[in-house]
This record gives sequence, C-alpha cells and structure tokens, in this order.
Amino acid sequence: MVRGRLKRKILGITDHRPQGTMNETSMKLAERLVPSTYLKQAADSRVIREKLIRMLVEQRKCPQDGWDDDTIELMVKDLALMDSNKFLHNSGVGEREARIFSELVSRRHYGLCHGIGRSGDIAEVQPKAAGSSLLNKLTNAMTLDIIRTLGVRKAAACLVVPLATGMSMVLCLLTLRQQRPSAKYVIWQRIDQKSCFKSIITAGLVPVVVENILEGDELRTNVAEIKRQIDVLGPDAVVAVMTTTSCFAPRGIDKLEQVAALCAEFKVPHLVNNAYGLQSYKCLHHIESAASLWRIDAFVQSTDKNFMVPVGGAIIVGFNAKFIEEVGQMYPGRASNSPIVDLFITLLSMGVKGYKQLLRERKMLKEMLAEQMSSVAEKHGLRVLTTKNNPISIGWGSHCESYPHHYLTAAASIGMTNKDLKLFITRLDNCLKTFRAAESLPSPQTIGAAESLPSPQSVGAAESLPSPQTVGAAESLPSPQTVGAAESLPSPQTVGAAESVPSPQTVGAAESLPSPQTVGAAESLPSPPKVEDCGHRSEDTGDDMEVMSYDDDDDYDDNIM
Repeated sequence: MVRGRLKRKILGITDHRPQGTMNETSMKLAERLVPSTYLKQAADSRVIREKLIRMLVEQRKCPQDGWDDDTIELMVKDLALMDSNKFLHNSGVGEREARIFSELVSRRHYGLCHGIGRSGDIAEVQPKAAGSSLLNKLTNAMTLDIIRTLGVRKAAACLVVPLATGMSMVLCLLTLRQQRPSAKYVIWQRIDQKSCFKSIITAGLVPVVVENILEGDELRTNVAEIKRQIDVLGPDAVVAVMTTTSCFAPRGIDKLEQVAALCAEFKVPHLVNNAYGLQSYKCLHHIESAASLWRIDAFVQSTDKNFMVPVGGAIIVGFNAKFIEEVGQMYPGRASNSPIVDLFITLLSMGVKGYKQLLRERKMLKEMLAEQMSSVAEKHGLRVLTTKNNPISIGWGSHCESYPHHYLTAAASIGMTNKDLKLFITRLDNCLKTFRAAESLPSPQTIGAAESLPSPQSVGAAESLPSPQTVGAAESLPSPQTVGAAESLPSPQTVGAAESVPSPQTVGAAESLPSPQTVGAAESLPSPPKVEDCGHRSEDTGDDMEVMSYDDDDDYDDNIM
C-alpha cells in the first residue's frame, strides 16, 4: 500500500502534484496565454520524461541508455519535494527536521537532508523522508541489476552504504561474528593494503595472516596453508576466511573457487574484498563461479573506484538476501545519503550501455598500457613481469617478504583516458633516462680513484672523495697538501670525503646499482635508491635489476559485452 502511494506521488498522478509542475488542469488554463499547439509540444516532452521515471519505478532496473541531466534533475527534485522538510506550511517540532542553515549546503544536497535508514536499520524507510527512502531503494535496485548484468547473476541482494570499503568489511565481519559468537579468528590471505588488515582489528577479531606463494612472477593464494589454519584453529573458531580479487600486482586474484570449496567443506563463512573488481569481468567471473559451486557470503566493492563518484560509499553484495538484511541491521543509527545520491545520479547518467562502454575502453587502454610499458622496459634494458591473474594493475613491490625483483606499478582503471596513458609513458621514459644517467660511471679523470669513486673535478668541491693526488692516503686521509688538519680532517677541497657523498652531477651514482660497465664495482656501491628518487616505489628485496609488470586480461566478457 505504501509503495503504491509513493509511486503515485512521484509520478504526479495524484490530486496533489509537487509544486511547480504543470498538471492537465494547469495546461488547459495556459491555453488562454499560449497557443495550444505549442503547449501540446511541451506537454509531450514532459510525458516522455515522466515515462522514463515511471519505467524506472516499475522495473527497478538501471536504464539501458543514460538519461539527460534535465530528466535526472527533474526526478531528484521531485523526490526531494516528497520529504517533510520540503512540505509547504510544514511545522516540524522533532529533534531532527532536516533544518539546514546554509542554502548553499541545501542546494548541494538537492534538499535531500534527512539521510537514509532509521536507528535500527540503515535500509529501513523513514516516515519523514518518503523521497529519500525511495531514492535509496531505487539505488540499491539499480546497483544489483547492473552487477547481475555484468555477470554475477546469482547475486541475491545488495546494500549501498555510506562507508568506504574497509569499514564496510567491518560491518560484514561484525554480522558474521554475531552469527558465530564463539569465533574470533579471520584467516586472511596477505595483501599489503592497510584497510583490510585494520578492518579485522577494528571488528575486535584476530587476523591469521597467510603468506602468498610465488608462482613465476605472480603471488598467488596458499590454499594448503588456509586449510591447515582451519584445521589448527578449528572451524568453529573462525569467523571468516577473507580473500581478495582486485589488488596491485604482482599479486593475482585469489583462487576463489578453491578457497570457496574449503569454506563450504568446513562450513566457514567466506568474505571477498572486491574493492575495484566490478570493472573487471575476470574478477566477477571468479566470484560468480565460486559462489555458484561452493561458498561466498558477501563481496564488497568501492563506489568511487568502480563508478567514478566521490569517495565515501561501498556496495555490499550477497548471495543470501537474509544476510544482507542483517548487515543493514548491524549499522547503528541513520546515515548520510550523499554517496547514495551520487551513485543514483551516476547510474542514471551512464546507463548500462554507457557503463559497458567504459569497461571496454578500460580494457583496451589496459592492453595499450602493457604494450607501451613493455616497449619502454626493453628500451632501458628492463623487462615486464607477467601477472596474468591481475586484470587491472601492472606492478607493485608488496604482498611478499622476499620478492626477487624491484619494480614499479601502474593501473588501467575505469575512466582512464588515452591522454593519461601517453603522459604517463612519456614521464616514465624520462624518469628512467634520468635514473640511467645517474647510474653511469664517473668521468675519465677519476680512473684509478679507489673503488671507482668520482674525482673532485666531478664533485663541485664539497661532498666528494679526495682527488687522485690523495690516493694511497689510508682511511681516506687528506693529501699532503692538507697536512696539519686536526684529527685527520680533509682539506676544504675534500670536505665530506669521509662520508663518500657524491656531487650533484653524480647524484644516484653511489646509491644505485652499477651499469654493465661498472661490473666489479658493485661491492662498493649501496642498493638502488628509494622510490621517491624517481617517482616509483622500490624495496631492497633482492639484487636484480628493476622490472615492470603487466598482466593478460582474459576475455571473460565476450558473452556479456
């Protein structure tokens, strides 16, 4: 009954249409001022817009074609007029009446200032906010529809929450803990990203970290160790096993199907961090496969990473509608509807076709990025890692205590443009040129200088080793010309020599791995520079040359696109 009244109100087919709209009676009266033929054209245009709104409310699916901004604004404003703070002659005497001091703030939120949910359930309808409640319901419905359209067809329910991915994982863990009060452990396949780890701690649970296995260039799931931990801890003591799909390379998608099979066997919940995996058909394929055959309780993804909206929202999706309902009931109090309004507007603007086009463009740019990074790598004597199980990211120095290479990262995410790609490749090439130049041997004048260190001529006076004239002076003592310097201090010309700091011209020379021409001097040179020196991250995890990484994106989308 309530749903029917909300539909009639939003469609303007009651006797009390929202202020500012032209109903049939008003249009008839307007014929006294404007010719009826012109008014009919205007009315027909209005009918087309109202038909789009009616189809959305009736079908509760994301439109195939994106709407124009005027139609979106028409609907959002009509929804706002359905909230009590927009009622004419309203007299609010409650403790929360959506009173907004700044008109600028009110306009920023389209007047939708009541938020969503009630004190006991974030998904519950608010008596004072029929418009906000309807917008929230429609956003959840459209989001679930587009997730099913992208390939997760067995998804039963979803909940868009005004929390980022990490806090949304906390909400899921708290719900699972309530179902398993004697459990306290979360078995977590390592990913070097703080949000996941802190979500376990914040939920008051104990993380059991499982190290990744190196398979070729790629870091993969240690399924055997996960099974061992379940056996050691006992299934009843485990709140959940937490896996990851989207992550910076060289870590690949976790082996969801194998982990899901373990969770089904031992009756342990399975929670998946799918932070930016909605934009990858490959990630969604593994989620659908694992959930269909075995067990996934929920998977969580960010709204900003997947739908190009401001940070602040996440989507919790499950294969059991009851569980998603319980997650909503775990949220204490009302919540901001800003991330929900952002996603609502964006989905209507994109439409299903628009979103799929963005995914096609992302995949194409990913392939171009991999090719061009390979070209740059070859040009500078480097190589590109193959991480075929990571469909988005190209490299990162994490997730492992002793990865055998130094490398950098790049990712082709939704919304990336060809301009972004070209600019990055140009800067990467220039950065590597600078790095290689700094790696080169010192000038010929320094030949014979101990351990191939630069001569004063290449120094700029300060911060260099003594000149060849001082060669032979034990322990870098100054030359005879500097005799008399107290405590064996070097002369002004050799200030800083004892610390072996190179000049600006040779910056990086003493801090980097040697070029092929400097073989033999490696024992006197420290490890490569830290990331900040050339704009990339690097860790001293081995003696290999820096490498870059990319992956192959399998065509899981062929039957969907």
